Amino acid sequence: ELSLIDDIANALDAEDMKILRESQFGKLFDFSESAAYSGKLIHFLLTRQLVVRKKQEIWVIFSGSPVRFSISEFQNVTGLNCDKPPRMKERKGKRKLAPGKYWYNLFDRSDVSVEWVVGRLKKRVVQDQGIRLRYAVLALIDGVLCPTSGRSKISPVHVDMAENLDMFLNFPWGTMSFLMTLKS
Repeated sequence: ELSLIDDIANALDAEDMKILRESQFGKLFDFSESAAYSGKLIHFLLTRQLVVRKKQEIWVIFSGSPVRFSISEFQNVTGLNCDKPPRMKERKGKRKLAPGKYWYNLFDRSDVSVEWVVGRLKKRVVQDQGIRLRYAVLALIDGVLCPTSGRSKISPVHVDMAENLDMFLNFPWGTMSFLMTLKS
């Protein structure tokens, strides 16, 4: 949902936007309304996709020639950090889906959708800048870069990561988004 990017940008004040624009997410806010038309181009290209052995690349026929789309092209287009993700401590079993300790510092409920978070930003209900920024980046990750369904929910794993905002802003979200895109 590219419209979420505009919704988030319009809901934040100038100081919040300055922080996000200086992070790896800055280029996302530069996508104009013409980016909506890129969906048609992507569909056109994917219908001309070649079957290749390399799992981390997409090859398509464009104008009669094969063209490669890999993580380096993805990084150039999005400006996102596409480094190798650090090893992270895995949550086990049902805990993977359950909110952790930090969750209740941000939310007053156990089930939170991206729409709800963006709605709170739009209504300017959240006064604390740290929480506003966390809401914004969580909505970007779970609603735009790594959505899991049409009505995306905020991931408890991502909330745990957002406790350390500097680490979250520097995490290789480009790699995660690219790999998720390849799987889908």
